[in-house]
Amino acid sequence: MNKCIFRLLMGLLCMPLCMQAQDNSLKGRLEKAPIQEKVYLHLDNTSYFMSDTLWYKAYVVKANDLTPTDMSRIVYVELVSPDGFVVERQQLIVSADGYGAGNFALTDSLYSGYYELRAYTRWMLNFNVTEKSYNRIYREEFYNRKMAADFFREYGSLYSRVVPIYERPLQAGDYSLKSIVPRPRQRARKVPKPQLNVAFFPEGGNRIAGTSQRIAFEATNELGEGVNLMGSLGQQSIVANHLGRGVFSLNSSQDASEKVVFNYKGKSYSFDLPVAQPQGIAIHLNQDQLQLQAVGLNAPALTIAILCRGELRDYQDINLDATGAASLRLNTSKLPTGVNDLVVMTQEGQVLADRLFFVDHHDLNKQQITVEGLKKEYGPYEKISLKLQAPANIKTMSLAVRDNSYDTPTYDTGNILTDLLLASDLKGFVANPDYYFEADDSTHRARLDLLLMVQGWRRYDVKDILADKPLRYQPETAMTVEGHVYSTPSSHPIEPEEMPWWRMGIFGWTLDAINASGEAGEFGKYSERFSNGEGMTYLAEQEKYGEPTDNNKTQRAEVVSNTATDERGDQEPEATNQTDAEHGVDHGSLKKEVVVKGEVVMGTDVWQVEQRTDKGGHYAFSLEPFYGDAILMMGAYGDNISKKKKKKLDDYDVFNEDAWPEYYVKRDLFYPVFASKYSFYQTHQPASQWEETYEETDTVEYAGTELNELNVKARRRKSKHAIVWSKPACQYDAVELYNLLTDYGLSYGKVNFRRLPLQMSIMLMGNYNAKQMFLVDARLDRYLFYRTYVPNKEQSDASPVTRSNWAVFKDLKLKRLQTAKFYTDFSLREDDHPEMNSKSADVVVDYDMMPQDATRYTMRDRRIVLHGFTMPDEFYHPDYSQTPLPSTKDYRRTLYWNPNLKLDGTETHVDFYNGSRSATLSISGAAIGANGPSTLSPR
Repeated sequence: MNKCIFRLLMGLLCMPLCMQAQDNSLKGRLEKAPIQEKVYLHLDNTSYFMSDTLWYKAYVVKANDLTPTDMSRIVYVELVSPDGFVVERQQLIVSADGYGAGNFALTDSLYSGYYELRAYTRWMLNFNVTEKSYNRIYREEFYNRKMAADFFREYGSLYSRVVPIYERPLQAGDYSLKSIVPRPRQRARKVPKPQLNVAFFPEGGNRIAGTSQRIAFEATNELGEGVNLMGSLGQQSIVANHLGRGVFSLNSSQDASEKVVFNYKGKSYSFDLPVAQPQGIAIHLNQDQLQLQAVGLNAPALTIAILCRGELRDYQDINLDATGAASLRLNTSKLPTGVNDLVVMTQEGQVLADRLFFVDHHDLNKQQITVEGLKKEYGPYEKISLKLQAPANIKTMSLAVRDNSYDTPTYDTGNILTDLLLASDLKGFVANPDYYFEADDSTHRARLDLLLMVQGWRRYDVKDILADKPLRYQPETAMTVEGHVYSTPSSHPIEPEEMPWWRMGIFGWTLDAINASGEAGEFGKYSERFSNGEGMTYLAEQEKYGEPTDNNKTQRAEVVSNTATDERGDQEPEATNQTDAEHGVDHGSLKKEVVVKGEVVMGTDVWQVEQRTDKGGHYAFSLEPFYGDAILMMGAYGDNISKKKKKKLDDYDVFNEDAWPEYYVKRDLFYPVFASKYSFYQTHQPASQWEETYEETDTVEYAGTELNELNVKARRRKSKHAIVWSKPACQYDAVELYNLLTDYGLSYGKVNFRRLPLQMSIMLMGNYNAKQMFLVDARLDRYLFYRTYVPNKEQSDASPVTRSNWAVFKDLKLKRLQTAKFYTDFSLREDDHPEMNSKSADVVVDYDMMPQDATRYTMRDRRIVLHGFTMPDEFYHPDYSQTPLPSTKDYRRTLYWNPNLKLDGTETHVDFYNGSRSATLSISGAAIGANGPSTLSPR
């Protein structure tokens, strides 16, 4: 059945979000700053075990007033592994009330560890975007520079929450042992040596010469844990007494060369103060009293702007006296509750200093949800009846009730209020956020202010607002497919005779290039080591990549380009005859209109689309909403193509992946690729609680890890262990991963097995946090057929040739690949990379083949699995009102979960049953209404 259900979005996607009168004054530009969005996830529990189900509700709000969004209608929620690989991504419809709900099945195929839940709307990806460092050798793997830049992007506005997922209980219902067994690595991680790190944060952002200032600081140990300690600056004593944070005053007459000295674990550490700037402005904010002192500025007046969650709340000019000083009392009554940003600028808009501060009118205390009828303890299978009351503006809420004997103590003690008002506006993870709301006394206020000075972050950067750059994405209101069409680069077909060269690390060369080198050429001296093209035993040395070396040393194959690499890739790549002719070339965009044609297949339904691109090759079309998966088949042809050629394209070689597509049709994906490093407080429990963590280690003793007063010592091995083939770091459907890397620009519209293992590895590992290219080998059902490095004799002998060139060649088809498994010590969450001067691959790719020579559907053009919206499962609430009671034990830890609990007026009642053990309850609830967020904190 054919249905034409697509609406062209070319005009819609280019329209501005709203039409505003142009006001280019400084105040006008601040007033028209785009409204951002925030996401909050309410979970059913604080920790999980493998085989559990993780239930969540996603709340999407406008950042300025924290009310349900009326912009985005789609939110993305991802489960991300401890190493930073996306396990599953779900796409939810955002209701008119600003929420969606879902669940993740935590299968036994996962590793135990700390998993991240990440959530965002596409609109959120416009803000706080930074470029991850990468260099030319990685840039040249992409179709063009823009695609490389789009890939190496990091996003600062995503919602993130980390939860532990423990090993499955050894006995059903026995949750007393909470164990984490990390995935096996070939080398144990280095244990950091004891160290003290101190970072300084001058009030206002910069230390200004000749002024008195307050300097906040944070002291952490080698693990990133805050250290409370004492120190000194000259005669002044300095104290860090809350999570390693403290503050001291620096007088204008103080010697700039003085150092701050701390004593830690019997050792003295000294630190330089921040370098003083010869001009600028020093600020001091004490509650609502602001003092300014300018140095070296030729500006008699300055502008003060205060923004809260990106919205301008106060704006005024202030005159400086003859000494450059000024003072001002802030009118906090007109500022909203939450983090406010005070910005001092010149009247031309140059930002001189800024300072975060918190305002609390206690108005959101009236938004609390209360519960009645809660007993101290409930017996086995006992009925539980609760009455909840909420503010009148709340229509629905999410409610989780747990047996608190299984709750996991954590530093993540927040709720929807603490997150939307505080944590989401700060950099990194905020430990124990509920502490800052439990009391409004001088101690809590001072520590909250210190948190803002130390962990402050400009989610709503005034410099970006004033720059008024066009935004890349509009709020997503429909399921869309958007992208660009490009010319397909030429490439030589792969030939069976290339297979032995690949095993020897000559992976980027075409056979013609190898043959053209001749006996006296680059590879001629190795040709005698082949026997009938079946393989060669080893490559003793390789002069091309350096001086002749010892047979036992592995060489890194650098066949990317003839030009030297540079740090940011500003130099134009030169043509090279080493690899495929089009590799490393900065390809441009299309300069003409073409026609994109495709079909969407879901079950027996087929929807057709045909659309003309603009002259840059851009296309966009929307889909009717659907749940589950569909197949998108999509190609492109020239605008003036003859009917005969069009018929040939439509009728011949459609399902032949070896055929050459007319054009490279690319989707413009926006999903974040990289993962953030975990904070110490996200992967550790408060000191009074412990969990068992096991890690495989041997040789070289290192410091013990304390577990509940038990000192466990392990030994760190020097050599690499063998790969545990049953436990890959991650695995993906091979064709789906190929489509993903094609949409990010690593493949150019046609699969190229000369580079596919490397392309897939870059897609998942990025640049390995390294300047040089990491080493890869690839296997077909464990049979090694590909290396990006030149092996030594021992490595060659360890991987004997047992398959003919033709046997390997015929399996190098996407249609034959089932799963791509990756083995590596690398983690996307680490700042550094594992040791790379090894004698083996940094990343191993093993392709599981389709069984019994089976094949799957692949095409000349694009064939993509489209993931639709996720339909949440229904949480099971057993009914024990009937007797006799079941013989099967009920070991539920989450006793009740309802993401869409409706209220009758201002109250609602819930009835459910306890499990088979006596229980004391923990309850958490969340809601968003017309007046903002409401919470029912755990009790």
